[in-house]
This record gives sequence, structure tokens and C-alpha cells, in this order.
Amino acid sequence: TNFLGRGQYLQIELSAGVDLRTYSFSFAEPNLFGRDLTLGVNAAYAERFWADNLFISTTGSIVPFLSFPISELGTVSVNAGVELANIQNYKGDSAIMLAEAARERQIGATAGLGYTFDTRRNGLDEPTFAYLKVAGEVGGLGADNEYIRGTFLGNVTTTAFNDDVTLKATVEGGAIASIGNGPGTRITERFVMSAQQVLGFGSLGMGPRDLAATDEDALGGNMYTAARLEADFPIGLPEEYGITGGVFAHAGSVWGLDNPLGVDDSFLLRASAGAAINWETPLGPLRFYYAVPVLKESYDVERRFGVSISTGF
Repeated sequence: TNFLGRGQYLQIELSAGVDLRTYSFSFAEPNLFGRDLTLGVNAAYAERFWADNLFISTTGSIVPFLSFPISELGTVSVNAGVELANIQNYKGDSAIMLAEAARERQIGATAGLGYTFDTRRNGLDEPTFAYLKVAGEVGGLGADNEYIRGTFLGNVTTTAFNDDVTLKATVEGGAIASIGNGPGTRITERFVMSAQQVLGFGSLGMGPRDLAATDEDALGGNMYTAARLEADFPIGLPEEYGITGGVFAHAGSVWGLDNPLGVDDSFLLRASAGAAINWETPLGPLRFYYAVPVLKESYDVERRFGVSISTGF
């Protein structure tokens, strides 16, 4: 929001779901010292209940940042802050998770650098645009495990058939690697695939699992990638209804552990295809979808039907 009419940005978000509660605060001054510099701070706290309350994780961070343009379409951001993570009340018998829970609360410093390229910054309302975000950070400084992490997300969106059809191609990924002599990454640091990144699979539905444990614990992975091809099109209803159809094909994988202890943490590709109904509502764009996994593992958790708030760029 335009805070106090001064062009400053302020956002406060509270979210409570069945297995996740999040609280976040963001503030930014976009015209620091009368220059094209943005100074701000992001703060977040999350409490997650994993796999039917198998355990609870808490994570939090306070990260001041400074961003500035380096070209007409490119922006660089630097940040430094502090983060905390804890695993509580673990009730399972996975050797990997027992070891990670025993490390209790960890607090460490972080420092990062990011680059964003967005063709929409030129102010032109063009039917085709491209977006790229790349970020890297050093984290866990002062905690029991230091690491480096990198992520990227790229998207190209265009239209066809007299702008009636919208086509999107998105690819994203990330990797985290421990540095020093620490005990390795924990699930609070590793990547986990949400139900929206590859439709047809549930949250934590793919990736390494401790199949020797009673609850077959999902473990996340040190690396992940996902790719999505999507098309949205009219289905004959009046435009004022805000309802369109869609088809999609998604693929992705989560893999890699520092301490696999016999768990298969290799790269195993998953893929799905399906159809959706999109509805523009006052609460945001909703997507009702049906997805069929066409490439999966026997232990994956499927979620063929779902409703989500669509995200764009």
C-alpha cells in the first residue's frame, strides 16, 4: 500500500491454514535520499505442522535490504539479516529426522544478493513479457551449519489468436550446499515442493522419503527444479463473468541429501497434465484444476483435484 500517501510501501500479512500459520511484515522507502534507491525490511515468522502433526517447525527472519536499478529493465538487491529455525515435538522414528530434531533451535546470520529482470519496467503494456529472478545467499553464519543457497525463476508470457489465448512458460529451481564442518542441512533449510509448483502432487508429495520409518517421512531435498507450460482461453461465457478455461503440463523433481542414511535421494522426474477453470473474483484469481500424474513414484502423494489462488507476474 501507499503508506501515508508518501509513496512508501507497507504490507502486513496474517495467514492461518490447517497446517501452516504465517505472519509477515514488509516496509520499503522507494525514494531514498531522493534517488532511485529502495531501502526496506522484510520480517516473517511461520509455524508449520508437518504430516498430521508428526512434528512442528518454526522459522523466522528479519532481513533489511537495499535495491537499485542497473539498467532500464534490471534491478539488483543486497540484503543481510538474521534467521532462526527449530524442529519441535517430533513423534516419528526416522533416523534422519531424529538427528535433525535433536539440533533444536538454531539462529544464524544471512547475507544475499539478487538480480531481477522484468520487461514490464519499460511501462509499455505489451502482450509479450519476460521475467527473471536470480538470488544467492550465504546463511547459517553462527549456527551449527553454514550454507550457500541459490535460486532462480524465469517466465515468458505471450498471447495468441487475437490475444484470446494466454500462453505461459515458467521454469524455476534451486540448490543449497553446506560449507564448513557442520552436520548438514535440515528440513527447515531444504527445498520442499508445494502443491502448486507441480499440480497433481500434494504438498511434500514428491522427493526423498525415509521409507524405513513408520510414517515414511518426507525429507525435502538440497536441489529442486520445476517447469510449467500453461494456456488459458475463453470458453464461451460473457467476459464480465471473468471465467476462462485452461490446460497445463508440469514437471519437476526434488533430490539430494547431505546424510541420506540409505534413503534414495537421486533425481527422479515427475510430470503431470490437466485442465483448469479460472475465475476472477474480488478475493483474487481462483483456479479449479484437475491434474493427472503421468510420471511418478509409488510412494508419491497425489492431489488430482484442487482449488488455488492463481499467481502471475
